Amino acid sequence: MMMPRLEKATFLLTVFCVASALAARAQTVSTILTFTSSTGGNANALTQGTNGNFYGTAEQYGKNMSGTAYEMAPAGNLTEVYSFCSQPNCADGGGPVAPLLLAGDGNFYGTTNGATVGLPGTVFKVGTGGQLTTLYSFCSLPNCADGSNSTVLVEGRDGNLYGITAAGDTGNHCNNGNSGCGTFFKITKTGALTTLHNFCTFKTCADGSFPGTLMLATDGTFYGTALEGGTSSACGIFGCGVLFRMKAEGTLLLAYSFSSALGSEPNGVIEGSDGNFYGTTLIGGANDQGIVFQYTSSGTLNDLHDFCGTSRLRRRRQPGGRVGAGHRRQLLRHNK
Repeated sequence: MMMPRLEKATFLLTVFCVASALAARAQTVSTILTFTSSTGGNANALTQGTNGNFYGTAEQYGKNMSGTAYEMAPAGNLTEVYSFCSQPNCADGGGPVAPLLLAGDGNFYGTTNGATVGLPGTVFKVGTGGQLTTLYSFCSLPNCADGSNSTVLVEGRDGNLYGITAAGDTGNHCNNGNSGCGTFFKITKTGALTTLHNFCTFKTCADGSFPGTLMLATDGTFYGTALEGGTSSACGIFGCGVLFRMKAEGTLLLAYSFSSALGSEPNGVIEGSDGNFYGTTLIGGANDQGIVFQYTSSGTLNDLHDFCGTSRLRRRRQPGGRVGAGHRRQLLRHNK
């Protein structure tokens, strides 16, 4: 059986500075909850429910040491909703690395990445009362053609769920040679999964490899970033990463290749109210410490800010790595 393995990147951030002076209003930060090994660790972003409480996932720890889903009141009172790996052989998955999605039907949906428990990951539905339904288990097809190590879910205009996997696909054509380069998929709320695109299908992985983020734009198409791939040779054989745009049926509309000078290893993208898209890269730019970028509706990428040269953000490169969940730096590799 093909088993995934988690290889975390090592990041050392000792000094972070901003090259230009930025005016900001004074903010007061209050800690309302401190996670412990019993409540979960490495928590992901929160999603507010219809009752005003917040719901989230933690990748690690909890009762079964495989992550949790939880409910938190605004005052910080936390209630565990589900502890992953509660079923035999961790059939319910473990290691969720993305926020929960509150879908239009009122249910919460999410994914387990699976790498922390040696499994390829799942898509699940969970109720506030703790009832968890596994909708799909990845790597169910030969050679993991359906993908493995899923991250974020997005609800499409058609009511179906869309997502990406960081590894797995129909061939061994990726830069690391053995784990597959990731997929873009659709899954119904009853668990029928369709693979819409296999990354690194194009020559030199021009469409990207190891995707980590996905979002639904106002025009109904999906934008996302892939850590590696692209046509630039400035980053060596791995490529510098790609900003991609997909139709809901999987047609690739855009694959912008990053270069070292304008950033590399993109780490997520959001849509601005001006119709442009904004994001960051982990490295590259004038100081090789990453940039804040704008991608315009006319197809131009602008470097808005170079993170300063006195920061010390170092990443231990691993073949087949990718940045996961768009908000946390973590490497995944699926070995066959």
